[in-house]
Amino acid sequence: MQKRLFSLAVSLIFHITSAATQELTNLLADSPYTRIRFILNTKAVRTHLKEYDNFHEINFYSTDGVRLSGLMRIQKEAIATLIIIPGWWPGHKEYHTSLVPMLPAEKFNILLIDTRGHGKSQGTSVWCRLSSFCQYEHRDVLGAINFANKILDQPIILWGTSAGAFYAAHALLQLTKDNRLATKKIKGLIFDSGWASLQEEIINTCEGIIGKTHRIINKPILALFYTLYNHLLKKKIAAYEDEYSLYNKIHLLHIPIFYIHAINDKQASIEVVERLLKQS
Repeated sequence: MQKRLFSLAVSLIFHITSAATQELTNLLADSPYTRIRFILNTKAVRTHLKEYDNFHEINFYSTDGVRLSGLMRIQKEAIATLIIIPGWWPGHKEYHTSLVPMLPAEKFNILLIDTRGHGKSQGTSVWCRLSSFCQYEHRDVLGAINFANKILDQPIILWGTSAGAFYAAHALLQLTKDNRLATKKIKGLIFDSGWASLQEEIINTCEGIIGKTHRIINKPILALFYTLYNHLLKKKIAAYEDEYSLYNKIHLLHIPIFYIHAINDKQASIEVVERLLKQS
């Protein structure tokens, strides 16, 4: 039943058939959520979601008590709830609203969240605690799952992007360890362009940020980053790298996982997902 529901949900999410492709293309072309300039204006995005797409701003708490922010749409006839978890940078929930026009509106409840230190959520920014990166964010995902279970009686599918996929996987590993996947109604994970280790996440994300924001002088800034990383962070990260690596844990997740990744992604190598897939 779990696999059938997840397969149905994924097929509905990606309802791009040869007959519907042009219709969906036209829909996306007309949607403000596919316009970069609009998406970057988070306030305008929130306003549009609330006024035209039946979203509401909500707050909930992580399992360690951090007050978090989200945007939620509840549909009466929904078959499942999608919890969408952004990555580290830029990491705002509003930047993932390009998914909204792609999803059959009547089929899914949608919960977009800001993890700690992002957007309107409380908590310390990742930039201020790189040495403890990813040790706490999975608690934000667990808080979102608890919130969804509290107000809805629907199966849940997690959709994590970049670092968000890493957070989501660790949240599910915690529920697996506690034998609570079934009671929390978790039916699957969409692992979208994600990472599998702390070192991959920190190094590649910082390289990407520096490359995009400092194109002219990125080489000296990258050199400075590597110097700081090697002297201040490398040993600290190595101390708990094995504990948080998904390479030696992904096989413990006995739920359907749908991997999404660009073949030629220069920042996040597809080799990460290929390796995870073999071990799933």
